[in-house]
Amino acid sequence: MQTVTLRDGRTVAFDDIGDPDGFPVIYNHGFLNSRLARGPDDSAATRAGLRVICLDRPGYGGSSPQLYRTLWGWATDIEQLADHLGLGRFAVLGWSHGGPHSLAIARYLADRVTHGALVASSAAWVEHPQAMRSLHWMLRMPWRLRGIPALQQALPAFLARQVHSDVESLVTSYETPSRSHAYSEPDCAVLREPATHSQWVANMTETFRQGPVAAMPDYMAPARTERFRVQDVHQHIDLFHGERDIAVKPVASRILADLLPDADLRLIPEAGHLCILSHWQQILQALADRVPAQTPTHVSG
Repeated sequence: MQTVTLRDGRTVAFDDIGDPDGFPVIYNHGFLNSRLARGPDDSAATRAGLRVICLDRPGYGGSSPQLYRTLWGWATDIEQLADHLGLGRFAVLGWSHGGPHSLAIARYLADRVTHGALVASSAAWVEHPQAMRSLHWMLRMPWRLRGIPALQQALPAFLARQVHSDVESLVTSYETPSRSHAYSEPDCAVLREPATHSQWVANMTETFRQGPVAAMPDYMAPARTERFRVQDVHQHIDLFHGERDIAVKPVASRILADLLPDADLRLIPEAGHLCILSHWQQILQALADRVPAQTPTHVSG
């Protein structure tokens, strides 16, 4: 883990994986996850010729908490991070709730973001009622409880206690389909793989390293962001979605495909919400295939 200190004194933590000279990709994880919510093989980024910057959003992992934040604020953080790393132009990648964060970066930094990919994304849930209905009931619940902060925070607080008491048992419980979580059988099968299991234990530990402080500011950020519309993002966006996703149903990506001016939708048979893990190499290669020729990836100063 590396960190960068922003102008307001907050810290953003990140992993810098893949080819140091490869085309940069800014990766945004999902809700109640961390920078470790990625494929267990970091060498996949090297094989794709990419340098992937995997970030902790505020309050997750090693990043400072930030209350009442917006997508525009996160895009400003990314601008500072990119300047710190000397990045010129780059792509964005967002999984699940990382989708709206990635699109906001593309919109706010339109002259620097070349293209992107969203995976199992709920990016349009604020502006489109059908996209909201695509979310698993557990993911809709914080929105329904938004006027009751104590209840809204109850699930993240419960998960944080479980992680700090026995994270291994928590992850093992995700390996069998149940109403108590939003993973389908293909997701459970992915988590039963030893390498992925270990990765998810580490991911959940980092997610709640600071307790549940990140959860609701992260969840509510799209709703707090004024003047942001998915259809204002004009870069090409590849959309990936598992056909057996029950956390965010595939209709969410179909809606995005209709809203985005330039998008391709790729449905993945027999994959669930965790296709970001099972199809990590394929997703990274799709990003690599769209890197513009002779695009500068670093700037001096």
